[in-house]
Amino acid sequence: MRSRHWLGGLGIGIGLLASTLALAGDVEDKKGMKTAEETLTKALASVSAPQSCGKNSMKFSIDWPSFADTYVHCSPDCAANGKLEIGPQNVGGSSAVFDGMASVCRDDNKDLKEALVAKVKNVVIKYDPTATPDKLEKGVGGGPNSGPRLTLKNGTLTVGYNWKLANISSETAFWFRKHL
Repeated sequence: MRSRHWLGGLGIGIGLLASTLALAGDVEDKKGMKTAEETLTKALASVSAPQSCGKNSMKFSIDWPSFADTYVHCSPDCAANGKLEIGPQNVGGSSAVFDGMASVCRDDNKDLKEALVAKVKNVVIKYDPTATPDKLEKGVGGGPNSGPRLTLKNGTLTVGYNWKLANISSETAFWFRKHL
């Protein structure tokens, strides 16, 4: 009888430990989400600056569920072992899309600036596993695109983003100059 009681207690202890670890991950993920949202909010503000696109009603959202299964959580020594921890905070890297938009607005092309402000009302950031350099259109200088997959429909710019992308700002500016 005592051994069953002890085993039952062990099972409860393991369950509590697993719940605590999951909750700790959730807390860290929520902190990372807040960090990413703050980074994107600041980047969007740069688009609205007078020297950039000026006052506009642009908003952004992050499709968090699309990123959920892409995080890589590892122990504190993971960097020492050559692994990169990827979490919600890394979504903030997509803020470079707003840098690319601001760059287009700072150009001398008034028509392009007005078109961007008129056509883009919402920006949705989502994880897109197909947004890889080998599958995207040719980018800056005719080389393979290493920026995000962008689509604009009914005032919403959808930014397909993944962890393998680079040159996001310049590729976004290139895309707008070509598609607006």
